[in-house]
Amino acid sequence: MKLKSRLLENIVSLFVLQGANYALPLLIVPHLVRTLGPENFGRAALAQAIALYFVVLTDYGFNLSATKKVVKAKGNPDELSSLFINVVSAKACLAAASLVAMALFATFVDALDKDYQLMAAAYVAVLGSSLFPVWLLQGLQKMRAVAVITIISRMIVTILIFTTIQHADDFRKAVAIQATGSLIAAFLGLAMVPKIVKLRFLAPSFRSIVAELRDGWHVFLATAGGALYTGSGVVFLALVAPPAVVGHYAAAEKLIKAVQGLISPISQAVYPHVASLLLSSKEDAMRFVRKLLKFQSGGMLAITVLLFALADPMTTLLFGSDYSESSTIVRIMSVVPFLVAINNVLGAQVLVQLGARKLLSLSIMVPALLHIALLYPVASIAGAIGVALIAVWSELLVAALRFFGIKRLHPEVALSLWGRQSGTNKHESCE
Repeated sequence: MKLKSRLLENIVSLFVLQGANYALPLLIVPHLVRTLGPENFGRAALAQAIALYFVVLTDYGFNLSATKKVVKAKGNPDELSSLFINVVSAKACLAAASLVAMALFATFVDALDKDYQLMAAAYVAVLGSSLFPVWLLQGLQKMRAVAVITIISRMIVTILIFTTIQHADDFRKAVAIQATGSLIAAFLGLAMVPKIVKLRFLAPSFRSIVAELRDGWHVFLATAGGALYTGSGVVFLALVAPPAVVGHYAAAEKLIKAVQGLISPISQAVYPHVASLLLSSKEDAMRFVRKLLKFQSGGMLAITVLLFALADPMTTLLFGSDYSESSTIVRIMSVVPFLVAINNVLGAQVLVQLGARKLLSLSIMVPALLHIALLYPVASIAGAIGVALIAVWSELLVAALRFFGIKRLHPEVALSLWGRQSGTNKHESCE
């Protein structure tokens, strides 16, 4: 009962957290799209999309790979201290490399027009993300603390956006304010760590840092691949279309991502729970994952139907009449949250937990590479509509690769998940 109570508390905390991450920004977006206009909103969205690449780089999959190690090391302060300093050091190195890379983007991407101020503002989000020890707090199942921190930072951002962003030329300031929220959260999170767990200061070990990077490599490939096909639409569209078209697409994409963000609190809360179940019983863990799959995909299917049916009034209400073109994009992408719900469970709760690293990487990198290869020509020919269709196709391909990969390489897991015999290949691992 205590375990279930902790799980419920973490899920509720993470829903509150997600409310701060997505509901509050959804309050901000209508103000920004109306104030900045499609053109400058498109420019801001491009800088944020590029910054997202480097947020993923600095996260490096540690929210999964390091979190699992935290679960196992809970009762060992020395092991936790060593893990903490090595992961933080690895993220700091990646953040430094990200600064150089983002400066190069500003120099060589024509759509950015050497706007170093805009990219510097966007980089603050990378720095904040690299410092926020959410992976540690998640592994310790202290997500209430993360929820409180995130709500505080997001509320500060929301107040600043409404009080200071009043003109179309304020788009750089808008990016800076939104990015600063993650930096505030990071400082609050680091300040809270000593109150939750006693860590000793240890000098980082180069060999251990490399080992952490190596351990997280396959998870990083999966998350990086995901960032490529979920965050590149705005970037590639900006190469061939005017900023106003980018703004229409970015507004629709933000709505879709806000909806699929409802998945994150459930996934983050149950991840350490599934890891704990696997330590005692693989069968119990997969039985729990099967229930999660039904609940998560069923809920998102209902939301998908609503998004498709109400796309026109929803976009007009949120973004205004200047963004009427966004409704078609919302309708096309309405199926994405449903597909993401399935892919999330099969990825984070099955492949990562079972250590099926190669299948995890394959199921992301193949769609991601095909996505990138097709984006430019499709965007050139079909514009924002083509980019939206590619986004749907990529999620569908991820689902297919994971479904058939689990069916072939983990038939006993497939049997637990969808309840029928699924092939004759009895390999225990896809390694």
